[in-house]
Amino acid sequence: MTTTAASEVFVDANILVYSSFDHVAWCTAARDRLTELGRSRVTFWTSRQVLREFLAASSRPGFLVPPPPAPFLSRLIEDFETRFRIAEDNVGV
Repeated sequence: MTTTAASEVFVDANILVYSSFDHVAWCTAARDRLTELGRSRVTFWTSRQVLREFLAASSRPGFLVPPPPAPFLSRLIEDFETRFRIAEDNVGV
């Protein structure tokens, strides 16, 4: 995929999960790809639905051992909201 400074990339929940936790499969690949795209100065997008899916997956019992504490997940969401443009879920969407 060729990207330019005008490119936009939508980041889905699986990439957020993979890149957020060191012990998850594909963590390194997800982080490396986000870093590579970031160097290309693309605009990253995600949505409120994706953030909800990230929280659901990350807090699902047994998925991450030990489970991440709620304040940690809250900080991750706040970080995503500052790093990504958020496609709002509203009537226009």
